[in-house]
Amino acid sequence: KSLLVRVVTRLAANSQLWLVSYPDGQARKFTDDLNNYLAFSLSHDASRIVAIQTKRSAHIWISSNEWGSDARQIVEGDDFAWTTDSKIVYSSTVGGNRDIWIMRADGSEQRQLTVNPGFDNRPTASPDNRYIVFSSDRTGANHLWRMNLDGSNQVQLTHGFGEKDSTISPDSQWVFYNRVDGQTLWGIPIEGGEPVRITDDYAYRPAVSPDGRFVAYFRFSPETNERLIAVRALDDSQAVRTLKLAAGRWTSPSLQWDAGDVIYARESEGQVKLYQQAIDASPPQQIAAFAAEDDFTFSRSPDGRRFAFARGNWQHDAMLIRTSH
Repeated sequence: KSLLVRVVTRLAANSQLWLVSYPDGQARKFTDDLNNYLAFSLSHDASRIVAIQTKRSAHIWISSNEWGSDARQIVEGDDFAWTTDSKIVYSSTVGGNRDIWIMRADGSEQRQLTVNPGFDNRPTASPDNRYIVFSSDRTGANHLWRMNLDGSNQVQLTHGFGEKDSTISPDSQWVFYNRVDGQTLWGIPIEGGEPVRITDDYAYRPAVSPDGRFVAYFRFSPETNERLIAVRALDDSQAVRTLKLAAGRWTSPSLQWDAGDVIYARESEGQVKLYQQAIDASPPQQIAAFAAEDDFTFSRSPDGRRFAFARGNWQHDAMLIRTSH
């Protein structure tokens, strides 16, 4: 006799179906692929399984202008960032596992940078073009790693509790990031060292201002049940401003600076709309709009001349799986 169970073996891993024998409790993986398995049912004679299989499909689009009006689809992937010389580092599963890749903005010279069984994603490149910092659970827990731009010298940067969502200071000296225990904000020298806690607040997806003075991040207001943007000074960690987002639905974790303004996305009226808002709390101004998708991330190139975004959706299928019984 066996129990059929759905198991997630790592924080960022896909859920798979496992068989656990009874009464000895021996477990073995029954499915092993890049899909997620959600609801499932086993036939009376245990010969067949019906399961809902989900798979995320996402692609990166590049535009030759600053707000994406002539964007074209380039590559399968997401969680991307620009390098200073206008290449793109991104996360993709095209190699059979989630790894970090790099390519030119036209999609040429695609090269895989990480090769390991872990889940490598959310890369960001240092402004001096020396390093890529990314999140990986290759050691069994999620931490930040650093590697050279060509993928060499991959070293673990943080050793705490579930570090992710990194951003790098303009002088390329500090990495700021989230921890999963409360989404608090931390910083660590890019060459390694002791981490410093910046705030006890919920601080999701931080972004450092171009002058290095401020960090902006999404926060959640339990009083009003809404997301806001908080701006905090980095020299003394003092709160500077809290911005109310434009009307719409949460659709994107991307947050980017443009001089003294922040840029973010909201979904409304069947579109994903980009808004630019000054940190002096001026009203948000819509600057672009795109077709709505389940997921949407964006970034303008460092020189401000090109725009990239990744959008994707979830595909759901009912699968009939025959067992060995």
